[in-house]
Amino acid sequence: MEFLAEVPAQVATKECGGGGGGGTILITVNLHLDNKQIELKGGNGANMTAAGFFKVGPGGGGGAGLLWVSNATLPSNINLTATGGLNGVCTDYSNNPWGATQGTAGSNLLNLLIPIDNTPFKPNIDSLKIKDSLLSCSNFDFNGFGFTNTNPISTWQWYFGDGGTASTQNTTHTYTQGNYAVKLIITDINGCKDSVTKNIFASTLTMDAGPSDTICAPGSSLLQASSIGAIQYDWAPAVFLNDPTILNPTATPPTTTMFYLTATNASGCSGVDSVLMNVRSLNNFSIDAAAPICLNKSVQLNANGGDLYSWQPASSLNNPGIFNPTASPRITTTYSVLVTDTICGNASTLSTTVTVLPLPAVTAGKSNDIDCSTAQSQLNANGAMQYSWSPAASLNNSNTGNPIASPAITTQYIVTGTNAAGCVNYDSVTVKVSADNKGGYLMPTAFTPNNDGKNDCYRIKYWGTILELEFSIYNRWGERVFFTRNPNDCWDGRYKGELQNPAVFIYMIKAKTTCVNEVFRKGTFTLIR
Repeated sequence: MEFLAEVPAQVATKECGGGGGGGTILITVNLHLDNKQIELKGGNGANMTAAGFFKVGPGGGGGAGLLWVSNATLPSNINLTATGGLNGVCTDYSNNPWGATQGTAGSNLLNLLIPIDNTPFKPNIDSLKIKDSLLSCSNFDFNGFGFTNTNPISTWQWYFGDGGTASTQNTTHTYTQGNYAVKLIITDINGCKDSVTKNIFASTLTMDAGPSDTICAPGSSLLQASSIGAIQYDWAPAVFLNDPTILNPTATPPTTTMFYLTATNASGCSGVDSVLMNVRSLNNFSIDAAAPICLNKSVQLNANGGDLYSWQPASSLNNPGIFNPTASPRITTTYSVLVTDTICGNASTLSTTVTVLPLPAVTAGKSNDIDCSTAQSQLNANGAMQYSWSPAASLNNSNTGNPIASPAITTQYIVTGTNAAGCVNYDSVTVKVSADNKGGYLMPTAFTPNNDGKNDCYRIKYWGTILELEFSIYNRWGERVFFTRNPNDCWDGRYKGELQNPAVFIYMIKAKTTCVNEVFRKGTFTLIR
């Protein structure tokens, strides 16, 4: 076998051209039996004939080609010629090449391996399915199911058979009556497609269970239903109908009842509608039990079943001629109402009692007023179970019956008391604040921190309302064992958690009160155990 690849040189008389390349030959053969002459020579460059143009360059020689074999060495019975093409010359200038050169020699490569895929082709799309369900007789819900081996479906295209289309996986479509071929085409990310077609039938069914009606018990009414396309009817509840399988049965319900009609056409498509039959009788009349109320509160009464209402006694009602007046009695009162059904001529008198609960007898008091020596007042309330005081800002606890008040100005405190029934009443007390009874701003000379409940903590007393404070206590070595800015704090005789031995201590107080702009006191006192 002999392979020959040669590109002939181009020749031009008035313009030059380079020689063509030798090309490439690939050989994948295990055993070479015959001698092979393979030439991969480059083409010769074109000569230039251009007398009078002086140095017009000829064409360069084309490079030789490439031989690539699958063997580890070049077989001995392959004779390869891979020489470059000759360069052209300028014939009118003594064959001067004017810089054009011969083409380069070719070469060969070994161990050629041409990749071959030995994995059998497997389609990505395995199967496709359409699932349809009726939303109504002519309205369908379509779901597409595309099963793939590897890559997902990228596009969904529906053709509904009536000119309509959709491009989502799941869709709905409404038809006129008739047969239609629904087609779904899917495309995966490789551009591969699959399709499936399904025939469907759209039928017509319209129905109306009819208007609501009112029956005077023990009466009956013909149900005024209508339908187009139905051949079968089923009413429920059937027990109150003379024939639940016809379009217009006679209903005799004992009480107000909702009737449901299911109509089915020849294709098996069905629809459901309902109609309410109101039944008027003495059994319809009712009155709700009234909830108890606290004195000075109101409650809404409620009666039903008629179209005229007349309540008594009317004096404590906002409107005695409606079904749900608001009652505001001062004492426990029984209300009666005449309920009349003017359509059927029925009437009945019903009653309910509103219990009026008493309010708690709330009283408020105080221990004292506030002056330059007394900074606090004990408030107290009685007569209820729960209490709430206001204003709360100057109280230590506004939700107790006996809070501590520390007002800076004269203040009226209002207490809200609630009893076990939830009824509420109010009272108030005023704590006066004056600049009277200025004391000497003295301090105790001793205290006994022995936990007997008497004189156990060294504190400031009888200084009135303190607005600013720096209160320090030092031992005899000058160590500060206590400091506070809170007038309610006191020293319990401990330093760094340790009980202090009986000794003399020094206090130093700088304060501002509502009566004195600046107070400074320094002195000693004795800790006694």
